[in-house]
Amino acid sequence: MLRSHAPATTLATTLALACLAVSIAGCAQGPLTEDDVADARTLYAVELMNFVVQDDPMAAPAPEPAADAAADDAAAAADVEGDDDDAAAAQDMPEPAPVPATQDVILDLLVRRTGAGDRLPGLTLDVEQVDAQERSKATYRVWIDTSQLGGKGATTQVTQRLEDVEVAPDDKFAVEIREDVPPDMYGEYREFAEAMSP
Repeated sequence: MLRSHAPATTLATTLALACLAVSIAGCAQGPLTEDDVADARTLYAVELMNFVVQDDPMAAPAPEPAADAAADDAAAAADVEGDDDDAAAAQDMPEPAPVPATQDVILDLLVRRTGAGDRLPGLTLDVEQVDAQERSKATYRVWIDTSQLGGKGATTQVTQRLEDVEVAPDDKFAVEIREDVPPDMYGEYREFAEAMSP
């Protein structure tokens, strides 16, 4: 009784192509849905290693010019008075107002992949600023790039700047990847917003 067999080379080629197709399907990540993004966010963890406050004093405003010539005459008359009068006038002068300053906060973050699954090109982090009594003062959302972060167990260090922040000496900061983001807030998180885009 005769039996037909497929040539060995044809069978090997078919198997190789099938394996390649599976490999490509596993590596290629198509567009993510909002549910995919929510699941993928759980595969990341973030830790605030340190923060530094940078003060950048703003330029002091230039003095206003004299209103008229009478003001100049009054100043000239004051110059010819005695030293005692000058000392008394100096004591009566108000102290100059403090120069306003802007403060930037530099966050030093450690980001880690805690599981295998869909990878995100970036993450939106929630940052909370609290005072010495742990009372919330302000909240911020910042986007960090995670496109170069590898698979499970991979870590990367990220520096993030918060601009124009009012910081007291005892203020603290906390950073988290928020769980259970409500759908009505998806537009405030870049990864969800991109999944919602057509």
